[in-house]
Amino acid sequence: MIMSKKVIPIIGNITFALTIILGAYILISTYLVRSSLPAGVCPIDNNRMLIYITIGLGIITFVLSFFDKKEAETMEK
Repeated sequence: MIMSKKVIPIIGNITFALTIILGAYILISTYLVRSSLPAGVCPIDNNRMLIYITIGLGIITFVLSFFDKKEAETMEK
């Protein structure tokens, strides 16, 4: 049980960092690709899978934050 108290915040922090890094990469690459595409072409289609992965990591981070709060409250008591 002690190991899980250490592991959940670490996994949450790692997924949060990956979400931020992938999100920044997607925004920058979309901005750069958009300038070279003709009018009417969607620049998001190239990064669709990365967007789904980033959304999934964000959801995982959000869910893990609830478990992290519970463990922090029990440690205070």
